[in-house]
This record gives sequence, structure tokens and C-alpha cells, in this order.
Amino acid sequence: MALDKVTTNIINDDAVTGAKIENNPTVAGNLTVTGDVIPSTPLSHRNMVINGAMNVAQRASSGTGVGYTCADRFQRVADNNAGVTTSRVSEAPVGFENSYKVTITTADTSITSTQYEFHEQQIEGNNIYHLEWGTSDAKTVTLSFYVKSSLAGVFGGSIRNSANNRAYSFEYTINSAATWERKTITIAGDTTGTWLKSNLAGLKIEWALGSGSSFHGSAGWSAGHFLTKDVARSNDSADALLATVNATWQITGVQLELGSNATPYEHKSYGDELRSCQRYYFKITNETGGENSFGIGVMDGTTACQWYTNFPVTMRIAPTAIETSGTAGDYSLRTTHTVTCSGVPAHYHCTKQSAAGSAGVSSGTHFITKGAAVLRAVDNDAYLAWSAEL
Repeated sequence: MALDKVTTNIINDDAVTGAKIENNPTVAGNLTVTGDVIPSTPLSHRNMVINGAMNVAQRASSGTGVGYTCADRFQRVADNNAGVTTSRVSEAPVGFENSYKVTITTADTSITSTQYEFHEQQIEGNNIYHLEWGTSDAKTVTLSFYVKSSLAGVFGGSIRNSANNRAYSFEYTINSAATWERKTITIAGDTTGTWLKSNLAGLKIEWALGSGSSFHGSAGWSAGHFLTKDVARSNDSADALLATVNATWQITGVQLELGSNATPYEHKSYGDELRSCQRYYFKITNETGGENSFGIGVMDGTTACQWYTNFPVTMRIAPTAIETSGTAGDYSLRTTHTVTCSGVPAHYHCTKQSAAGSAGVSSGTHFITKGAAVLRAVDNDAYLAWSAEL
């Protein structure tokens, strides 16, 4: 048959039905649709993971403790004797720039039954209500990610609810050491359990890098707080990451989406990802090296200032504390003149949209008068930050 012989003129309306089209057809040329395209899953904003490409790192480039240390929205949760460094590094598969890297600096060769090492993202309940988990209408999701490790073998992880009494344990195999590989796990929606649909944690995605027998569960859904499947014990020789000094594990391109198939990673603009991250953590820095303004306020007298600043997005909850550099000399107050602060700025009150704090200078300081004032940075070490993390 000659090309272009099958045209709209010789195909009756509705003559080509879904039953006559093979599953997953491929169109080699251009395809023009004059009617509506009705997708079964979202075409945009389908990825429920925030900062899955690890492009945003407001805090720092690396850290050695537990909690959030480098790439936003990803944290280390651990109870073991290993030394671990987490870092956001410029090592990634084609199409990506950054990854979240775990490096073992001190080995722990004897994980007890109740010890663990995992890395997670908690997803806010407001962002998972459409999954209908905990009901008979629970929807299937697919988790995909790129992973690389210095050790090949079987690794495990889980998806858990906030109460830690429902868990889907999964495993994945790293076939070749030091090689980026994409992994896909399809998860049938949980029809039982409590999955919060609020500004609290809706679900947790966890990758286990070492866990005792108390955290080993059966494949699929179960009642408990399991991190891995029984067959994916993280302290076995195949994936004894914590037992190997200088062993590494890296991840990027993390995506959780509706449906039974993994679609290409949804790359978002840096601005969009930053704003999403700032709902949970907001940091003002002094990147320019000048005297950046952190907030404006009023001198209550000649030594104390009440200052205020607005958050760029509405935070998940009102922060209850402020982070600073810890050095008073990094900050100054400006009225008619600039004077270095006598202490670091302090938390006073926050809403989900703004923060109020206090700062002061030493008694007897010249040139400070009542009236409007500006809290400023003195050097590049100065910063202010607020957390509303899950």
C-alpha cells in the first residue's frame, strides 16, 4: 500500500476502536489529534516527590549527622555505630546534574536486630489525597529512581504511613557496581490503614542501607514498620554497605506517580522546585558578600530591635525556632549608622507567612537611635533559616 493512502476520508467515525488498537502502540511519524486527548494520569505535576533530581540544597553540600543535611526534602534516619556522610554531589546519569550520595566513613559490621540505617522523603498528606489509600478505591502507584553503588547486590526499602503500622516492603537489585541503573517498583494501593490527608506526613518513601531483623518484613503490604523484605536483608554480604569503609550509594531522579508504568522523569524548573522546598525549609543567605538585609524593624531603645521578614511561600506550619550562624559578629543593625550585633538574632514569633525576631547591640553603642532599623549581614557566614519539616 502506498504511503498516505489511509486518510480520514476513508475511515468512518469511530471505525478504529480501542479494541482494534494493540496495547502500547508506537507511532513512528507525527500524530495529529483534532479532538481532545484525555489522559488516564496527569501529564504534569505527576511526580509527588519534591526535589527528586536533588537540584535544591539550601542547607549545605554535605553533613555527617542524622536529619536533613544536604539535598532538600531528603533525610538520613539512623541508629547504628557507623560513620556516614551524606552529600549533594554533581555526579548523575545522563539527563541529570546532581545526586544524593551516602559514604561510609566508619564501618559497622555488627548491626543488631533493632538498629537501622535508611534515607527517606516524607510526602505531605495534602499531596496524596488523590491516591485514596485506606479505601476500597486505593490507586496503584509506581516508584522509579536512578541508583548507583560501589557494591552490587540486593537492596531493600519500603513505603510506610505516618503511624508506622502499614508498610509496603520492596527490593531492587543493583546489577553492576559503580553504574547508574534505573529501578521501577509498582505498588498496588493500600485499601486499609490510615493515610493522613492533611499537612502532616501522608507517606514515607524509604531506602534501607542496613537494618536489623526487627525491620524485615514480607513482600508487599503488611501491618508494621518494616524497612525491607526478608530476602533483602541489608546486613547480608551482597549489600553490606555499612560494613564497608568508603562504600557509597547514590540516588537521583526519584519519582512517585499514579499508574502502573514509570514515565520519564518529570523535570521541573529550579524555581518551581525551590518554592516547593521552601514550604518546609527557608534560608536567607548572604551570597553576594555585601551587607544583605535580613529584615526590617524598629529600635525599641538604643540597644534592642524587633525585626520582621516575610516568607516567600506559605510554610507547612508556623516555625518555632530560628537558625543562625551562631556568631554575633556575622550580623549588624543599621539605623543612621551600622553597628555589629551583641548577640545572634533570636526567635520571637512566627506565622506560616512571616517571622518576627529580636536583635541587639551593646549598651552605650554610639549612633544607634530609636526608629526604623534594618537587620543586616556582615559577611558570607551570616544566614537565617526556619524549618517546618515533616
